[in-house]
Amino acid sequence: MQSETIGKLAEALSKAQGSMSAAAMDGNNPHFRSRYATLTAVWDACRKPLSDNGLAVVQAFRVDENGMLLLVTKLVHTSGEWMVSEYPVTPQKNDPQGFGSAVTYARRYTLSSLVGVVADDDDDGNAASGQQAAQRQTEQRQANGNGAKPAAQPATAPQNGNGPSEKQMKMLYALGIKLYGKDHWDAKRAELVKAITKSRSESAADMTKDEMSKILDGLKKRADLEDAADEIPEDANPFDDAPEMAF
Repeated sequence: MQSETIGKLAEALSKAQGSMSAAAMDGNNPHFRSRYATLTAVWDACRKPLSDNGLAVVQAFRVDENGMLLLVTKLVHTSGEWMVSEYPVTPQKNDPQGFGSAVTYARRYTLSSLVGVVADDDDDGNAASGQQAAQRQTEQRQANGNGAKPAAQPATAPQNGNGPSEKQMKMLYALGIKLYGKDHWDAKRAELVKAITKSRSESAADMTKDEMSKILDGLKKRADLEDAADEIPEDANPFDDAPEMAF
């Protein structure tokens, strides 16, 4: 999303990027043996060039029509022109540490993407979204002062571009809240994702589009059953394509 015109913003951003240096790779992900720039490092790389050219970044939250929490990152120029990027915040754990980790991750990636600062080693897409989950866990442990290594992932995560779409993520959240409620959905989502990915991950962001489609199909069928009757028969099984998953 953007303002009606962005000519002055684009000119200012071009000048700012010309004076930006690469962000310091001051974070370490032992699981993938890779380095990344922390949120602090990304800000250090872009704050002065942006400010010198009349640009500022504002990051806030909003809840969309499906109840999903989104991080809204807005790049604004003194002319009044602006650009906006939105990113769904999906904590792996329903606790303050899990939420804080997800927010930091979202802030870092949207900021670096919007202003053009490289925040990770280039691995040619080999880790894709699987690295995102492991990196969120690493950032959370480092924030808590715990340097323990994460558990090994038993399978390869989906390749870049094959992950679930934003529309699928929003649909998953809406169906999950409807069927299980906010208090129970995080735990149930992790259980379903773990089953459909064969224990590769518990994060919805790590699934492929096809894996996400299977979960959504199962949830939609359950929602249809609940809408059609007050109680679901105990022997009803709308998930013929995924019998091992307990929706």
